[in-house]
Amino acid sequence: MSYDTSYTVEECSSLLQYIPFRISLLFHSTAAISSFFTTFYFLHKHIHSSPIHPNFKFLLLVYFFNSYARGVFFVGSVISFFYRILSDDIFMNPLVFQLLHLFFALSMIIDGTIKVLLILERGVATRRVERYEGQSSKKWMYSVIIILFPVTIICIVYQNADFSRQSCFAFFAPRNTENGINLLFLVAFTFAFAAFIVLRWLIRMNKKKLGLNNFQLTARYQIRENLLCSHLASSVLLTSLLVTTFYGLSMITLRLAHFQVFQDNREFFSTMKVCLYPFAVGDFIIPMYSGWQINRCKAAKLAFLNRDVTDCRERQKTTEAYEGMLRKQWA
Repeated sequence: MSYDTSYTVEECSSLLQYIPFRISLLFHSTAAISSFFTTFYFLHKHIHSSPIHPNFKFLLLVYFFNSYARGVFFVGSVISFFYRILSDDIFMNPLVFQLLHLFFALSMIIDGTIKVLLILERGVATRRVERYEGQSSKKWMYSVIIILFPVTIICIVYQNADFSRQSCFAFFAPRNTENGINLLFLVAFTFAFAAFIVLRWLIRMNKKKLGLNNFQLTARYQIRENLLCSHLASSVLLTSLLVTTFYGLSMITLRLAHFQVFQDNREFFSTMKVCLYPFAVGDFIIPMYSGWQINRCKAAKLAFLNRDVTDCRERQKTTEAYEGMLRKQWA
């Protein structure tokens, strides 16, 4: 979401005809459509039949469904934009503008909420490593949080929003929301950074547990599964942290810096804000990066299990040899 709040008829008409703005919309639409295929491939290959815990799988599925829906609505907004060019309808319908914009805002808050829940779920899995596999599903609890918390935040941030103002594009935020959106970006960055730090600490804790010898083989396998899931969540959080930081700082800078080049050319200003929108590209990259992380962790897990089985066999052979020596001595 960017910070434009009102356009005159001339400004909006000029933006509709501005070629760089059209190109930027087509680029992000292409990235969004491409993300549908990378997301589907990732979910089908790595998540659908995976033995990971149902709680973690549920959160991942909701996360990628949210990114998929965000891409669909972005492409729909772009189609609406070009349809208005063909029909000579300069401004968006106020109701359509409100629905699309609030969905984008809701999608971003849901995105952050799921990431926090991923950290909490991994924390519980790390603490209860020997009993977590048999723990009951928490899907209903997660569903309530994912729905109620973002809706509450939207009601607070947009309580004074003026959607009656005419708008050219769904990402252009309505009046009286600038301070709330600034604060929202700041909170999102803080939570994303804190969540990433906590997750790295959990990965370190799991690796430390893996080095101990007081766990049974099944528990050690579960620790290795925790590492796989934590690395997967880490790839999502790291990419999200970069996206959130980049977009938040870019929007705040564009709003507060008052660059002369943007004041003299508002079409270029709007184009820059759309160009800096990173979520379509992020939704395209995250499934591929996450898939690479899973393949890397699976290879490490397989090597680890082979070493453990080999060690057990060697210990068994040593024990059998020692018992054979004792039998000979006592024969």
